[in-house]
Amino acid sequence: MSEVNSHTIIEIADVTIGYRGKHTETLVNEHLNGNISQGELICLLGPNGCGKSTFIRTIAGMQPALGGSISIEGEPLAAMRPETLAKKMSIVLTDRIDDVNLRVYDMVALGRYPYTNWFGTLTQADEEIIANAMEQVSISAFANRRMQELSDGEKQRAMIAKALAQDTPCIILDEPTAHLDVPNRIEVMDLLKRLAHQTNKSILVSTHELNLALHVSDTIWLMQKHGEMLSGKPMDLVNAKAFEQAFAIQSELLERFLVNLV
Repeated sequence: MSEVNSHTIIEIADVTIGYRGKHTETLVNEHLNGNISQGELICLLGPNGCGKSTFIRTIAGMQPALGGSISIEGEPLAAMRPETLAKKMSIVLTDRIDDVNLRVYDMVALGRYPYTNWFGTLTQADEEIIANAMEQVSISAFANRRMQELSDGEKQRAMIAKALAQDTPCIILDEPTAHLDVPNRIEVMDLLKRLAHQTNKSILVSTHELNLALHVSDTIWLMQKHGEMLSGKPMDLVNAKAFEQAFAIQSELLERFLVNLV
């Protein structure tokens, strides 16, 4: 494995993603490369069918890569025990949270599970971390409310607080704005950028929100349906006309879409 820069949290080298059955192997995408640095917000974009969700699940260790390697702080993901991975990476999935009859505090406290004993006993230090996580996403006032009583935006903030309470160097989110209205989409994406910079955590977000990604991301990973994944600063990719190629849209349409960015 190549030497990992001290500020690199995740290294992805020539990864192939897909699904492996008993006698079959279905390739979704290949030759994927990228590094996630400390304190960086990366937005993963790409056209439908390019494999964004499969890639996210593979990076998160939820399914194995078909080829290549992924390492977290220099350790191979494929060799990590679940309890070790839980202290390296926290995950917020796109699943809608509707009928969860837990207090907000109890939901956020679940983020401490890698560190508690068999009985889930919280220490004073755990409670301070939970309180700090809720404060960082501005939901401290909701601590004793039930999750099912919250708005969609508030629920998403609670799930992000849970990931913060897990206290991992990297947080991965799959379509965190999928069920939100426009104001909440903006608030959540702005929140993620602030958290990456203030907490120095690496945050990777899979999203279809091209305009928001261009506004808030430090780096964009632009997947294509087949082959190379482009990586770069948002406006560098715009100037290179990478989005026209990836999404098969005309330059004039993209220019009207991006008019408020410059």
